[in-house]
Amino acid sequence: MEINTKAFAEQWKEQLKKEIQQLDSTPKLLIIMAENYYEPSKKYVSNKIKVANELDIEVVIEKVKWIEKTKEELLLTLKNTINEYEGYSIIVQLPFPQLTEEDIAKLIPTNADVDGFTNEQKGLLASGSNNALIPCTALGVIRLLEYLHGDLTSKSIAIVNRSNLIGKPLIQLALQKNMTPTILHTKSNGFDKINSFENSDIIVTGCGKRKLFNASDIRKETVKTIIDCSMDRVEGIPGVGDFDKEDILEKCPHIKIASGYGHTGVLTVIALCENVLKSHKLMMGN
Repeated sequence: MEINTKAFAEQWKEQLKKEIQQLDSTPKLLIIMAENYYEPSKKYVSNKIKVANELDIEVVIEKVKWIEKTKEELLLTLKNTINEYEGYSIIVQLPFPQLTEEDIAKLIPTNADVDGFTNEQKGLLASGSNNALIPCTALGVIRLLEYLHGDLTSKSIAIVNRSNLIGKPLIQLALQKNMTPTILHTKSNGFDKINSFENSDIIVTGCGKRKLFNASDIRKETVKTIIDCSMDRVEGIPGVGDFDKEDILEKCPHIKIASGYGHTGVLTVIALCENVLKSHKLMMGN
């Protein structure tokens, strides 16, 4: 059964909007992006602006000219731009020419870091702090799982991703929810998809490989939920995720699956807005 992510997304947005309307001041978000560098960034930023506006979050876009600039010049430009927007939550839209996630993380104030990039935010998450600003895709996944299952205590979860944006933060969140996480990747010793999923109630993937998994890779009687965070796009062919969703829907109709358009991408943007709300409260001393 395909998960009705849209219904949950609307419910989540409504909850955030009510919280924001009760504030004494307006949350503000600064998005910094490289001008005319990575075409898909325009759509990603447009989606963020749309949802933020729906939730009464003020958004400012700063486009940085990067051609013929050195790495040091770009870092200085970003630093100066960030300093101009004190009190704003901050995103530097990736990819950014010459700069890594680590380079950017060093520039962003801890309480403004709504992507959860900084070492300080990673530490807060690992320690279980309520003040942690959690990487948005991981936060969206855990919120959806709570919506679907309620109390997640004792649930087993297989996470096929080890990135800083999905796998690593999701392990921490799973432990905080009293789940039993297993992290999997292609370099795992003796990695076998069927055996790896055998005792899992929930599977979350973020491999970025088109239809890597299908119904034959899971034991139908064990897995209850699949959350697929990937989107593999091929020119002229509709984008799909790591799972062959149609195969799962046909052969495993009892499994709840979110894969493809309209699922984790939508939730990632709403999670960003939740982080902006939390960031605003932290900067206001609440």
